[in-house]
Amino acid sequence: MNRKFYLYVNAFSHLGTMMDMIVVNSMIFVATNGSALWLSACLGIRVLGGLLSSLYSGVLADRFDRKKIMLFTDFARAALILVLIPFPDPVMILIISFCVGFLASFFQVAFSAEVPQIFGEDRVLEVNALIMRLSSIAMVIGFFSSGVVTETFGFKTVLAFDALSFVLSAIALLMMKWESSAPKLAEHTAQAKGKIASIIEDLREVKRYLWLQPMLLTVFTVYLVQTAGASGHNVGIPLLAEALDPSGQAKMYGFIWGTWGIGSVIASFLIARREIVKNHLHGFYYGSTVIAGLGFITFLSSENPWLIFPVVFLVGVSEAVCGTTFSVLMQKCDNKVRGRVFGVSALLNRLGFASGFVLVPLIMKGLTMSQTIWVCQGAVIAATIWAVARTVALSSKKQPNNTAA
Repeated sequence: MNRKFYLYVNAFSHLGTMMDMIVVNSMIFVATNGSALWLSACLGIRVLGGLLSSLYSGVLADRFDRKKIMLFTDFARAALILVLIPFPDPVMILIISFCVGFLASFFQVAFSAEVPQIFGEDRVLEVNALIMRLSSIAMVIGFFSSGVVTETFGFKTVLAFDALSFVLSAIALLMMKWESSAPKLAEHTAQAKGKIASIIEDLREVKRYLWLQPMLLTVFTVYLVQTAGASGHNVGIPLLAEALDPSGQAKMYGFIWGTWGIGSVIASFLIARREIVKNHLHGFYYGSTVIAGLGFITFLSSENPWLIFPVVFLVGVSEAVCGTTFSVLMQKCDNKVRGRVFGVSALLNRLGFASGFVLVPLIMKGLTMSQTIWVCQGAVIAATIWAVARTVALSSKKQPNNTAA
């Protein structure tokens, strides 16, 4: 089976997930008579599930066969989503959302860590660009189609579609074969005594590895601030959409994210197989982070559509470059610790979003929406400037050693 074909099947499951998230949020909103508290709980509990599983998912990804982890989580998520069809009550929605978020972290960490093994380490930039492209297309289609499909066929059809997408992803994965390093990794961790001791030793090993990679730790610092700052625009974009078109807020919301997605798709074509990107991953990551931050500040401080949509497009381009280069930087880590490195990044992602969703409402009590964006993205830009200075300093320290060699 063509390995690249699996990426298309996996993107199909992303499409189902996008539609499912929107439908599940609508289901709990209707079932609780428009309770904002229940809706917030539904949004937050999926993040909580991923937060609790993030570090341990990295340990499992380095200890066991990553393909088996991916298969189990695909089939398990399909089964969980099907449970919502006969039992669509609010409590069950929260339980399923937590479990799906918990399992999603296991799949994403295992898959991201295994990409170099599946496709080859020399093709990681090209493959990650394709993954970003397909994810962006799935996002655009999911946002635009979920409401229409739900109104036409009902929520049960959307849930069944999402479950089917996970089953198809698992079947496609079963048909693929590649040289996995799982047996060697199992031997590597077999010496640890007891489950708790083994997990602690695994985490200590990745800590020692990261401590010897100061440039990677610098990237992680920016990533944490970046994910926290993202909460600002996640709150701000719905408010902007309402300000642009009060009678068609949902439509305008879809147009904004759709424009973002188009920018991401185009960027994925531009950076694939580009040697300049491969040779300057840190520069492209930091540069795109700053451009995206300036873009957020610009379009969320305006109500002029002629300014907003071109800038949103540019932000989509920048975010795609940022996300792709970040993944490649993680995948350059040693295979024996790569799963745990992705586990750390997953933990930082959930911590960033969780802290952001707590801080942003507090900031907005004293500031306007545009001022809040200035604070959030200003912190991201400041962290990136610090990271660039630190990276230059670290590179200059290495230079004499390289010259001497």
